[in-house]
Amino acid sequence: TDKTITFYYCNNTSSPSCNPKSGDSILITNSSFIYQEVKNLNSSNYSEGDSINALLEIEDNSSVIDSVTTSFSLKDDPSMILSITSNNQDGETAVDTPTNFIGVDGEGGEQVFFGNWHTGGSRKMWLYLNFTLTKDIPAGSTINSSFLTIGGDGQFNWDSNNNYANIYIQDSDDSPIVTSYDDSPNEINGTITFSAIRWPSSGGLFWQQINTSPNLASSLQELVNKYDGLSSGSKIQLWISTPSFGSASQLIYADFGHANHQADLSINWSY
Repeated sequence: TDKTITFYYCNNTSSPSCNPKSGDSILITNSSFIYQEVKNLNSSNYSEGDSINALLEIEDNSSVIDSVTTSFSLKDDPSMILSITSNNQDGETAVDTPTNFIGVDGEGGEQVFFGNWHTGGSRKMWLYLNFTLTKDIPAGSTINSSFLTIGGDGQFNWDSNNNYANIYIQDSDDSPIVTSYDDSPNEINGTITFSAIRWPSSGGLFWQQINTSPNLASSLQELVNKYDGLSSGSKIQLWISTPSFGSASQLIYADFGHANHQADLSINWSY
């Protein structure tokens, strides 16, 4: 026998009660993924959220032997990878005297130090990363996973067996670009963050050329819940430092413009 399977579909949003055979069609093969084919075949005719009327029809020697109708809504792939793409999106702030420090290029050579310095590790140094969302995360979404991947460029007096970092996400639905040390967490500009996420979740942090964080989903979920979703074009800001380990101890991030630079934030969600 010579069986064929055809998937017919039409845009019920733009043409209410449309007949699937009046729209587009796909000849289905074993490797076809219908949803993705609909998204790709005529993207100019279909948008996220559109209601689709569909008909799946099986023919044998040109005679219809079975069919099924259905309808569904198109949803965009609920994930994105955000990157640092300009110099002012990342940098360093640090406690210093007589004037506290901010460096969009870190401390020269596109190196950002974060952790603690000075006698007894008494002065904190922050790495900040500001990412711009490329998609909406709707209210009610569940953040399934989120991981930060950044480039390293060495360390100073770091105990890989015991020392660790903390990652904080700024409590804002659109975090401004850092322009002063006073933008640092809990300083006079009022930056508030959610609870720290320990990096790694246990043990010491072995700092390498490429480093991936634990899952940041819990803090991002707090943002989504508090602000009824997050809008495309708004900014998420991460702050990274370490506790004081009793002596000066720092990690070095390869800042934007450095040969080893990488700073990507992946987010996957469902709704």
